[in-house]
Amino acid sequence: MEERSVDAVPCAEERRESANEKWEQSPLDISYSPSSSLQHPCPPMRSRKKNLASKEKGVVNEAYECDLSNRETAQNKDVDGQDTGEKEIITTYSRTTDNFPGQAENSVLDNLKKSKNLQQNSGDDNDGDDNQQRVKLRKEIGLVDCVGLIVGNIIGSGIFVSPRSVLHYTGSVGMSLVVWVLSGAFSIVGALCVMELGTMIPQSGGNYAYIHEAYGPLPAFVLLWMSVTIGIPSSRAIGSLTFANYLLQPFFPVGQEPPQLPLRFVAILLILTLTFINTQRVRWAVKVQDTLAVLKVFVLVVIVLTGFYHLVTGKTSNFDNAFENTNWNPTYFATAFYHTLYAYEGWDSLNAIMEEVKDPVRNMPRAITISLILVITIYILTNVAYFTVLDSGQILSSSAVAVTFGQLTLGAVAWVIPIFVACSTGGALNGSTLSASRLLFVSARRGQLPKFLSYVHIKNNTPITALIFTASISMVMFMTSDVRVLINYISFSGNLMGLLCISTFFYFRIKHPDMHRPIKVWIGFPILYFIVGVFLTIFPAIRQPIEVVASLVVIATGLPVYYFFIYRQDKPKFFTNFMDKVAYYSQILCLAVPEEKEG
Repeated sequence: MEERSVDAVPCAEERRESANEKWEQSPLDISYSPSSSLQHPCPPMRSRKKNLASKEKGVVNEAYECDLSNRETAQNKDVDGQDTGEKEIITTYSRTTDNFPGQAENSVLDNLKKSKNLQQNSGDDNDGDDNQQRVKLRKEIGLVDCVGLIVGNIIGSGIFVSPRSVLHYTGSVGMSLVVWVLSGAFSIVGALCVMELGTMIPQSGGNYAYIHEAYGPLPAFVLLWMSVTIGIPSSRAIGSLTFANYLLQPFFPVGQEPPQLPLRFVAILLILTLTFINTQRVRWAVKVQDTLAVLKVFVLVVIVLTGFYHLVTGKTSNFDNAFENTNWNPTYFATAFYHTLYAYEGWDSLNAIMEEVKDPVRNMPRAITISLILVITIYILTNVAYFTVLDSGQILSSSAVAVTFGQLTLGAVAWVIPIFVACSTGGALNGSTLSASRLLFVSARRGQLPKFLSYVHIKNNTPITALIFTASISMVMFMTSDVRVLINYISFSGNLMGLLCISTFFYFRIKHPDMHRPIKVWIGFPILYFIVGVFLTIFPAIRQPIEVVASLVVIATGLPVYYFFIYRQDKPKFFTNFMDKVAYYSQILCLAVPEEKEG
């Protein structure tokens, strides 16, 4: 037998040193257990477990467990014995019982992101670079983007859907225009109130954040529950169905509505497309919003100029006896307000994304002022144009008022109207996607929704899990395609949320009068807003009790949900385990981690 040299056989110590060198060169996440009963300070790596993530996405495939006590000390000290600031990433995925189920924050992906940051920032003490590396939502929205976001959020399906319903409930052309003007003034009052709240509490989440700060978690959760079960899915279903209706209308004869199946298919496709854009980059979503805002203003200007041409050429017959047949019933009057306020909805868009707005104290009031003056002017002139060309019977019989308007006035180029109207409603839906996902993100960050909804994509810095969940709950409302029913649902719950929010204004004025307020408005504005809000909430309940009762039932179901899944600490173990797995796989599949805190 051939005799081998002793030097040719590596000793145990050399094997350990070789393993140590490989470990130091590897970016893998190493788990450390202080309770380990290993005898040698640097034993060979012992256990291996497979990770579910793939190498293609840069996720660790194998994790090793080793006693790193001595090695950690050696790495954290330089030759002079000073701390170099390098820290071992030794946390591992673990289930938690103290926080909301699913809070698997110390995940493999979290460790990977920190590992990358350490490698990129090693030897670099620049705080600015560290902030750029941090996984969090960034301030990327300036004044022009703010205006585009508000205008794009307000001008959506409402101005093309609501004129028919407003005329139906008011009964006359003159009273319809009055309701549009009063709704615009009411929106200005509300915007002034949330302007003070937004600059005083510069947190994303809008009304939810203010109610949580004022009244605590239960009232905030009730508002959140209304948003998740009624507000968000209904508004997005309305926008997407209106988009589909206008996009498909040119392919069908005049007066014939598109079939339900193609309508729902196109609506779902739009939601999925906008969700994908928003998951990629915030700047992408903002640019889409700005572009669509320009297009929707353009189509409304075309409608206004066309109507003005017919008006100056003597077509004024539809304004004769403008208030004839007016319905003075308060319940009908309030229901008409429902539909105009739905068209103005979106003036509080910036409050939902305050943490991403550059210099909010300066840009917020400017953006709201510019946007609301522009929108109110365009809305009133657009309705005048509608009533100039179309009589009451034509408006009430049309499911797409703008399309009918174009077919009677623009001739061969009438096909451009439904295309631009579809872009308009798509822009509003994009803005809704942006703001609704931030509401879910902030709520999950506060522990009132599953924690995985507060995760941020490690590369794109977008709340990807909240965006996907927003798209999912929007699909539920496609059980009905009756837009007017959806508007009634969303308007009642929206008014309740508005009343609850405006009450926080009085709370902070009374309880915290010395709180810093960069913008302070006259107390009469919130009082007026509250009184009108009570009127709009009570009177429609008399006329449409079924929709109101259904909304109240949905709201009431939020109370046991809050008790069993938020308030109680002894949550069912099967539920905790399930939410842990959902959180874990959400990070793996979406490449998302909890937002990293500054400091």
